[in-house]
Amino acid sequence: LVGLIPGPGKPTGLAINNFTAHLVDELLRLWEGIYMLRTWLFASGRLVRGALGPVICDLDAVRALIGMHGVVSSHPCTFCHITYRQVQQRDTSRTWRMRDLTSYAAAVQQSANAVNESQRGEYWTATGVRDSPLLRLPYWNPLRWVVIDPMHNWLLGQLGTQLTDVFGM
Repeated sequence: LVGLIPGPGKPTGLAINNFTAHLVDELLRLWEGIYMLRTWLFASGRLVRGALGPVICDLDAVRALIGMHGVVSSHPCTFCHITYRQVQQRDTSRTWRMRDLTSYAAAVQQSANAVNESQRGEYWTATGVRDSPLLRLPYWNPLRWVVIDPMHNWLLGQLGTQLTDVFGM
């Protein structure tokens, strides 16, 4: 999944969900399969299936896309259950427990079943997650299928070193 959000600001999670929902509708059709009547290799036709691979984007974008709070919230980590208060603790064995798909999906379902926006906001604050259209994809795991910020790392890290140290720019 590749996208670029034009500035000057960033869209809300709801705006991203509205856009992503249409994409997921098409991806579900591809997952079920589309019969191609005729291809070059298969004159009698062929069933073609497709799926969404990893989502590669920066941390803010991935958190908005998979329905997680930002890094300045009470739940700052995309991959573990640490709270903002626990960040300073040195014992990582208890506080840095990894997120799992079952508890993530349960928290999302709890939020989705809220009776009103106020209650949904309370769940959002308490759990740090909300619904995402990507969760409708039966094969997709938001905790494993995201790659965070390789472009910035490459551009600002390795490429920057290459340009300044090797080429003297």
